[in-house]
Amino acid sequence: MFDWNQRTYIMAIVNLTEDSFSGDGLVNKGTDSIIKKIDEYIKLGADIIDIGAESTKPGSSPINENKEIERLIPIITAVKERFNTTLSIDTYRANTAQEALINGADWINDVSGVKNLEMLSVLKEYDCPTVIMHNSTQNDSIIKDKKLGSSFLNSTHTNVTQEVIDELKILAAEYLDYGIKKENLIIDPGLGFGKTVSDNLSLIKNLSRLKEISLPILIGASRKSFIGHTLDADPTKRLTGTIATNAISILNGANILRVHDIEEAQQTAIMTDAILRN
Repeated sequence: MFDWNQRTYIMAIVNLTEDSFSGDGLVNKGTDSIIKKIDEYIKLGADIIDIGAESTKPGSSPINENKEIERLIPIITAVKERFNTTLSIDTYRANTAQEALINGADWINDVSGVKNLEMLSVLKEYDCPTVIMHNSTQNDSIIKDKKLGSSFLNSTHTNVTQEVIDELKILAAEYLDYGIKKENLIIDPGLGFGKTVSDNLSLIKNLSRLKEISLPILIGASRKSFIGHTLDADPTKRLTGTIATNAISILNGANILRVHDIEEAQQTAIMTDAILRN
């Protein structure tokens, strides 16, 4: 379905959580309201719907696997009954991934940044696309700010771009060695996951270097705290910063934008693609 040389694709974020950093958690809204929101996203131009049932913001508390599955399955079923869209599930748990795929999910978006043999087995069995992300989170270096959100004080990287490239190459090779098809792999440099504000800015600036891995690139910058800290803005005032980041990401090789603001992201992608592909 996706021709990475044709255009930039939009992945819409659907948070089935109570503590989303951007304040858009939908877990208590009910299935009808959630499906209405997804319908709106699709009509606005979302190519992929990415549903997560556990918050991945720095310092957040995990939920148990049963709760994650309980939140996801009714929404997955409802989405597949009503829409012809690509459905991605944001999870690092193999059992959750398997239940999601059994019930109709198309992709797995794994933020863990590690080789998980149980997850690899599921991905191989169901022959599905997966996003593999670089994650260098160390919770003891997190600073929490009520306005600007959680951030990482100390970088664990001396050359963040090169280290992200090297570690994603290793992860991708491990997936391929296990028997996962190359055409099923997408990489994500993991903005915000264990990176300082400066690290994140450097990754966006040097994103084109990730093309040496020869896999599609997903960027998830939407409303993140590195934008907030740069602009001194809370999550409700980060749209312009997100648009700028997304445009530069496309310029530097991003193939998918994972976003909260669908219409604005789609227009950013259409305009940037039109300039670059003229």
